[in-house]
Amino acid sequence: MGLASTLSSEEQAQLDIMIQLGFTTLQMRRRITRLRCCVRNYVRDTMAHGSAKPTGRPRILTDRDERSVVSHHTSRVLLIAGTTDYSK
Repeated sequence: MGLASTLSSEEQAQLDIMIQLGFTTLQMRRRITRLRCCVRNYVRDTMAHGSAKPTGRPRILTDRDERSVVSHHTSRVLLIAGTTDYSK
């Protein structure tokens, strides 16, 4: 399912003015010819409009932690193999 297009800065400015004037979402929707849910989402949280929402499960390890774990295990494998040359 694709993402909906975001409101242009001109449409956002129009909605800001209509919010201050006390327009209903139906009136705003008809003025800028956008879907009701699009207008409602903007009115609900004007500051977060257009920003991406995090998806999926958050990572347990940061990139730095992951590199540390890989480095640690790589050095242990080399020690077990009896090699001390880390350039390979």
